[in-house]
Amino acid sequence: MMKEAPLPDRCVKCNAPANGVRLRRSLSWHHPVLYVLIFVGVLIYVILAAVLSKRAMIYVGLCAEHFQRRRKRIAIGWILLASGLLFAPVAFANDYPLMGVLGLTVFLFGLIWLIVVSRVVTPKIQSRCSQGTDSEGVDDSSPEARGRVYSRHAVALWL
Repeated sequence: MMKEAPLPDRCVKCNAPANGVRLRRSLSWHHPVLYVLIFVGVLIYVILAAVLSKRAMIYVGLCAEHFQRRRKRIAIGWILLASGLLFAPVAFANDYPLMGVLGLTVFLFGLIWLIVVSRVVTPKIQSRCSQGTDSEGVDDSSPEARGRVYSRHAVALWL
């Protein structure tokens, strides 16, 4: 995938029309061999990974159904996070240690919930060797489609 290549206006979850609803995501990656440097020294790895990493800004589409589902789940996560953050100190201050632990558990669950829910699966991506037409009716072997072909080694998208 080229850095400037636009993704189609399709939902990355179900391939329905996204109707212009886009989420901006920044991707960064580096060659997997750099992970060997962790054994040499973490600081060396961090410096080289920061310098040698490649970056791209993409805009992924979501249909109305998946956008609303994502928005509701993120709201639930924030409510869990806030209630656990408020509930734990109040319970500990009033000598209810078990309720305080429950509040901390709700806080951690809300934090994990937000991390998991905000992630969207990697979209189904066409490779160069596929034949036929894509979802927009453009022949895959045509010169117009060659600029829009996406790599199968896509980095997982964080939404």
